[in-house]
This record gives sequence, C-alpha cells and structure tokens, in this order.
Amino acid sequence: MDINELLESKAKEIEKMNSQTNQKINDLTAKFDDFQSKTADKSEIEGIKSELGECKSELLKLSRNNGVQSMTNEMKAEAWSKRVSDILRKNRTEHAEFDSAVLGTKDDPASGSGSGSGSGSASDPAVIPQGQTGNNALGGYAVPFALDRKILSKVRDLNIMRRLCSSQSVSTPDTYWNVDLGGTDAGWVGELTARPNTNVPQLARAGITWGEIYANPKASYRLLDDALFNVEAWYSQKVAETFADYEEEAFLTGDGTNKPKGLLSYDFAATADTTRDFGTFQKITSTTLTADAIIDLYYSLRQVYRGNNTAWLMNPSTIQALRKLKDGNQNYIWIDNIANGMVGTLLGRPVYESRFMPDFSTAGNKAILFGDFKKAYTIFDLHGLRIVRDVYTDKTSVQFYTSKRVGNMVQDSCAIKCLAKGA
Repeated sequence: MDINELLESKAKEIEKMNSQTNQKINDLTAKFDDFQSKTADKSEIEGIKSELGECKSELLKLSRNNGVQSMTNEMKAEAWSKRVSDILRKNRTEHAEFDSAVLGTKDDPASGSGSGSGSGSASDPAVIPQGQTGNNALGGYAVPFALDRKILSKVRDLNIMRRLCSSQSVSTPDTYWNVDLGGTDAGWVGELTARPNTNVPQLARAGITWGEIYANPKASYRLLDDALFNVEAWYSQKVAETFADYEEEAFLTGDGTNKPKGLLSYDFAATADTTRDFGTFQKITSTTLTADAIIDLYYSLRQVYRGNNTAWLMNPSTIQALRKLKDGNQNYIWIDNIANGMVGTLLGRPVYESRFMPDFSTAGNKAILFGDFKKAYTIFDLHGLRIVRDVYTDKTSVQFYTSKRVGNMVQDSCAIKCLAKGA
C-alpha cells in the first residue's frame, strides 16, 4: 500500500469517527432537552447543563482532531458519553421512568444505581427511595392510567363471563332499565264482528346488583429500587388474574351480597317462556348425561335466540363426559375446534369452559348453560378501575390499593337455558 492509499484510508477513518462523535453530541443534547422538559427544578437543570457543556466541549475537541488515532478518540467519546449518563443519573429526581425515557436503559450497576453503592443507592441519605411511579409532575399521574388499561384488558381476556356476556360502563349506581315483558295479543275478526280491547304490553324495572372488588399488594422500597421495570408487569398480571377469578366466580355463583348475583343464583323452573316470571330461567332436567338430553336442551331455546352469539358453558369434568358421547352411528357428537378460548363445538355451537360451573354429579346441580349470554346477562363497571399509591401507611413500603365496583343485571331470562341433574 503506497502513501496515498494509506492517507486515504486514515482520512476515511477520521471522517467516520467525526460522524459518530457528532451523532453522540446530538443524542446528548436531545437527552438533556427531554430531561429539562420534565423537570421543574431550575437550579438542578443549570447544574447539569454546566457539566453537560464540559462533556460536549470534550467531544467537540475529539471531532476536530486531525490525527490518525481514530479508534482511541472513539473510545474517549464513549467514556465521555458514559460520564454524561452518570451526571443525569446522579441528578435525577424521584421519577422511576427516567432511566427508560432519558438514558434508554433499565439499570446500570457501573453508574452506582440500584441497591449497591453510589449516587442512586438506597443507603445514601441524600436520596429519597425511588418509587415505581415517582414524581407526579414527571409522569406519576399517567402511570395509574397505563396500569388501568393493562389490568382491565387482562381481566377481559381471562374472565370467560366477560367474554360471553355484554358489558357496559355507567357513571352512577342508581341505574335502572325498563324491561319489555311482552303480553300484547291480537285476534281475528270478521267484517262486522265486535272488537274488544286486547292486552297491552307489560314493563318491569330492573336494577343493577353491585359489588366491590379490591386488591392491596405491598412492595418494599428496596424491591421497587431493585426491579423498577418488572414491578409493573408483576402488579398488572397478579391483580388481573385475581380479579378475573373472583369476578368469574361471582358472575356465575355470587349471592348478590357485596358482590354481583351470579347466573346460577337466579330462580330456575321447568315452565315454558310464555308462563315463567321475568328473572326466572328455564331448566331441563335429566338423570343422566346423554346425547338426547343435550338435544332437548338445544331445542328448548327458541330459534330467535339461536344466533351467532349462542354458546355452551360447563366445567372440565362435564366436557370430559360429553366428549365420550356418541350418536346412533357410534360417531362422537363432539367436534374439536380449539380457537378463541373455546374447547370445541357441540351441535354446531362453541363450548366454553369455566371451573366455577358445577359438576353433573349431584342432584339439582345446574351443570350446563346454553344460550345467548349477551342478551341474557349484562356486566356493569362503575367509574372503571381505581388505583391508589399509598406511601404513608407504611414508611418502608408502598401499597398499591386497587379497587373497582362491578355489577350485573339480567335483561332477558329467556335467552339462556340450563341442563340440571335430576333426582
């Protein structure tokens, strides 16, 4: 390689180094501007700005270097970039999202953050222990809303009743619906036949049965410091799983005392739709679980309700027994079709599973529900999810008090039928 080629090669290396260094300067400026927009302490900003200026000056010196030690200069640039990160980390306020938003990293042991020694240590008396949501002015007010959406989304995914039934948000607990009970009739007449009055339609007023569910997990400041960006996922997942379990059980078997009234807790009778009182569901009784009993249950539901939303609901042991049933040609009546939370289809309708449904083993147990759940049963949420971050009750820990008011109402007791175990 002659001298011209060597110089050209070194010039390209220097040009690359200059470009990378300038990019680092731009990145540092953007980080500082972002931090400045989120911080109300002007004296703190000026202190960081002064040190940041020194770092930028050093980077500029590197970028103007016309020598050939490009690799060495690049290493120096990396060192100065780390120093700026340390400066910002040292001067951060109580804001748990700062690492991710400004520094682009979760935790850097080398910088002294976390549970070890250094400027971010919990043992440093000058530093207030970090909370997950941090300073409200720097984003704390937004965090509960983000958690709210995550938890409710998971509750809907995990709770089979929320997936099958209608749901609605209301702004007051004193909410009522007028329910059309029918009752209108008509008659055929001749040209000169008298026309007496016919019956008028009847209305009933239905109210919501309310309950309140809560969770109050507690985490120490040390845990929050050591696992800042895992606590939210842990919190969301565990609270969502707990709420989903409690809600699903209440929507099926709740007694209506401080909780919703479950579908199975309403009255059931053998009488037909035209003669049953509103709010009373129809049950079909069978001493054994047979294909004929399933067909009888299917056709007890009037055709107007056997639409796209019609589904079966039962527990795992009942599903196990149904999978073994065969028709007269020894063909299984069950068809596997595992998708969207269902475990298969029965007589062309999807089957869903809930462990809170009773077994078909004890006389009187209402083991299988079939119908249009969206028309029959509505779930109500009042004011959504409420999250209170309690840092005062226990000064060594943070309590995440989460609560929500949820209720239910039967809107059409003809839309669901039940198969019960006979005596």
